[in-house]
Amino acid sequence: MWKNYLKTAWRSLLRDKLYTLINLLGLTTGLISFLFISLYVQDEWSYDRYHHKVDRTYRLWEILDFEGAGERSSSMQFPVTPALMNDYPHLIEEMVRFFNFQRPVFTVQVEDIKFNEEGIFFADSGAFRMFNWPLISGDPETVLAQPNTIVIDEDMALKYFGTADPVGKDILIDGGIQLKVGGVMKRVPAQTHFQPKALISFITLRNFMGPDIAGQNWVWNPCWTYLTLQEGIDEKELLDQFPEFIVKYYPEFMAGQTSYYLMPLADIHLDSHLEYEIRPNHERSYLYILLAIGFIILLIAATNFTNLATARSARRAKEVGMRKVLGAQRSQLISQFLSESVLLVFVAVFLSLLLLEVLMPGFNNLSSKELVSSDLFNPSFLGTVLLCGLGLGLAAGLYPAVYLSGFEPVAVMKGGSGSMKGKQLFRRVLVVLQFSLSAALIVGTLMVNRQFEFMQGKDPGFDEASVVVMGGKQPILQRFEAFRTEILAHPSIENFTVMNDIIGEDHNVFEYNYEGMPPDRWQYLPTLIVDEMFVSTMGLEIVAGRDFNREILSDDTAGVLVNETLVREMGWGTPQDALGQRMTTPHGQERVIGVLKDFHYVSLNEPIRPFVLDMIKEQGFWIQEFAVRIKPGENEAALAHLEEVWTSFGPQFPFEYFFLEERLDTLYQGQNTLRILVGLFSIVAIVISCIGLFALTSLSVEQRTKEIGVRKILGASGFSLVQLIAKEFLGLVFIAFIIATPFAYWALNNWLSSFAYSIDFEWSAVLVAGVLSLLISAITISYHAWRVTKTDPVNSLRYE
Repeated sequence: MWKNYLKTAWRSLLRDKLYTLINLLGLTTGLISFLFISLYVQDEWSYDRYHHKVDRTYRLWEILDFEGAGERSSSMQFPVTPALMNDYPHLIEEMVRFFNFQRPVFTVQVEDIKFNEEGIFFADSGAFRMFNWPLISGDPETVLAQPNTIVIDEDMALKYFGTADPVGKDILIDGGIQLKVGGVMKRVPAQTHFQPKALISFITLRNFMGPDIAGQNWVWNPCWTYLTLQEGIDEKELLDQFPEFIVKYYPEFMAGQTSYYLMPLADIHLDSHLEYEIRPNHERSYLYILLAIGFIILLIAATNFTNLATARSARRAKEVGMRKVLGAQRSQLISQFLSESVLLVFVAVFLSLLLLEVLMPGFNNLSSKELVSSDLFNPSFLGTVLLCGLGLGLAAGLYPAVYLSGFEPVAVMKGGSGSMKGKQLFRRVLVVLQFSLSAALIVGTLMVNRQFEFMQGKDPGFDEASVVVMGGKQPILQRFEAFRTEILAHPSIENFTVMNDIIGEDHNVFEYNYEGMPPDRWQYLPTLIVDEMFVSTMGLEIVAGRDFNREILSDDTAGVLVNETLVREMGWGTPQDALGQRMTTPHGQERVIGVLKDFHYVSLNEPIRPFVLDMIKEQGFWIQEFAVRIKPGENEAALAHLEEVWTSFGPQFPFEYFFLEERLDTLYQGQNTLRILVGLFSIVAIVISCIGLFALTSLSVEQRTKEIGVRKILGASGFSLVQLIAKEFLGLVFIAFIIATPFAYWALNNWLSSFAYSIDFEWSAVLVAGVLSLLISAITISYHAWRVTKTDPVNSLRYE
């Protein structure tokens, strides 16, 4: 029976080629969009889920809250790991720390080959037991247990050693750390919240920090710390122990303000937005937005299908009547029409899978993904696609099947086709639904663009243009004054400064004791360690007091600069009143010598909080970055000079740099990806709606052929005929726009409220969306309207 249904369905689809082609175009476009979104979301949700102990592995993080200041840190102190393992071995199976000297780039050298590399970490010996990073060579149990040992990934092995076995060979890190290769690991998958390219045994740090590796420092927190619970242990059992643990080990002034939390490993990529993340994570809410758009596109495609099948019913009324006269049951007719619907959808599914593979490289470029063809044929994904196709075919074809099978044989054989009024009402509802969704997407696309343009265009409070940043290296820092003098000697260089983190991207926190606090208490505040040229190089504005002065020798131990927010939250009155306030630090008895206008020391995803600039004269561990301001139009000459000076002072280090403005733009990469995808798929939704509108208009004109011919004979003008055809559909589009507006307003206001800095809802976006909807619809209808004006009425009256 089903074989007969499918054969008949196939013949029916081939008989009406235009109808089939239009439906295939709409369904295939909708399915491709939905499947691309599904692949993107599946990839995002898959991060870190490949680890064999992912269900009981967590990252430890902490909150230091000192009267509203402090930090939400993704990293922990050195001694936390041994202390927790010592106190709670019955709860914790394994703990692993990752540390990189707060330096994301190291210079790696093997003989004469040297490159600057990211992704190099010191790691505890349990790294390969906790994380599923297979070793090509080396014993996962012991490879990180010996000092001065490094494990590199297969890409680094090929880069530095070619096809030779690297195990046992020497590697030099940053010109001073001599290591031996103990193993080679497979490339860490892209679906990981951080991708180490090399791991150095943690015990190697004894060479730099002594045998206890900062064992008594419960303040400095540079270690990303992960733990695996014992089997059968609930995370709450460990969480309940943390308050007692903190009181036991932390300094008294910190214990009451410190809290520990556990972040599930699989949630880090989408849910962790703490300070000092290894790299920026993505937003889970963005995936929900894309999924919503995907379902909207699929709904529009299904609505198109249903609408066209219903509008086409007049063509099939006599077929239904004849089948019923010959004894066909209604259930058989429903099965027949559903089989046509499912067959058409599965043809669209097949075409979608073929086109997905062809279009995948372009989608990867747009979305910054590394999706591959094998993802399409993953059994779970393929099963989802087939179920989705079956569901779509049944859902889209059910109403037309029930509707068509309900025709009365006597009525249709006399030339009728059932209740036209009910059919037209249903069709109009579907058109309104389609264009309501499309109009809401247009408004959403415009507002998403404007919000992200606002964030990226907002003045950060400092001048990031024409600033080149280079990583600080110890051998160069040892000759710092000579290095700075050489840099500034060239006419293309405007200014030069140093900093311990990249302004606008990251910072550290340091302890302060300010006016009114007990002398044994400390408060932690976000801070940049800089030199006396920082303010002028970065274009910061001083609203009270003065800048650091190189001629005043005490500024490095007796003066700090603070921002307006700190003055306000400390209750010091005006910026002028704040001058002279005591701000004791570990560097000395310091006082506020100047107040800075507020600036965004991290991305605009976070609000401005109290902030301090502290100056040191000794260039050492804290200085991680050199920043050079280039005169406008002098980039080429300046970069050539910088490379020459760098090569002179640090020939063992490859010269690398980045422009600060470009680096800060990468902080918004996830937002830019969302912006591109929302815009792309919104256009797809509108195109599918227009395909349906085009086909509906065509069927409407066909069904009114005689009426149009009579009107032309009676003297109707071309303009009046265009009005006749257009007014019904344009009216429906206008109603759809009215319905979409309050929904878009509610959804976008909720979304905008999640940002620290956001635009207000702009009604101009609604106006633009309305004009675009009507204009696109009018253009879509205009082809048929033009054809109507050119039709010979004699041919129209001969119709049938």
